[in-house]
Amino acid sequence: MLPYSRDPKFWTKSKWTDVHSGKSFAITTKLPAQPGLVRVKSIRDVYEDYKYHPESKSADTNGEPASRRTCGLLERLHVHALSPTM
Repeated sequence: MLPYSRDPKFWTKSKWTDVHSGKSFAITTKLPAQPGLVRVKSIRDVYEDYKYHPESKSADTNGEPASRRTCGLLERLHVHALSPTM
């Protein structure tokens, strides 16, 4: 386990362990990742992934499911049960 550090240079110079496999890796945020390095997402990557992420529980102003192109205030999507099941 590594000590906490606010310095990103420390993060990329350290070895990280995959808790599932037990293997250790060095990390990078650069593309393309060099052999032996694992690329981790930067804050920018996360932002780009969710920039146009559809919100399946929300509706647009017409009551239709929200999509990538939906803009403005989202409303709750109304769900209608077809039949009760026990």
